Parts: sequence; C-alpha cells; structure tokens
Amino acid sequence: MEKLGTSAGGIGRIWITDSKVSHTDDTPDHNHGKIQWMKFSVEILLPSKK
Repeated sequence: MEKLGTSAGGIGRIWITDSKVSHTDDTPDHNHGKIQWMKFSVEILLPSKK
C-alpha cells in the first residue's frame, strides 16, 4: 500500500455482469437471500499528476 499510495480524488464504477442469488425461501431464517457468486468488472479513474 505504501508504494501505491492513496487517491481520495479518484472515482470508479462497477458493472455486475452475472450472478446467482438465493431467495428468502432458500435461507433458514426466511429473511434475506444470499449472493452465491458474482462476476463483475471495475473501472477506476485516478486523477492525473500535476
């Protein structure tokens, strides 16, 4: 992390391209479903150095 530094001014986006979720009927408490797996792409835009 020391080599990478930080970027408080950067922005990003995430695209969920595929996923599998369970429904409330598939969980013991019938309260919330679960994410079984997820495929995604991420774009991170860092500010240019001046």
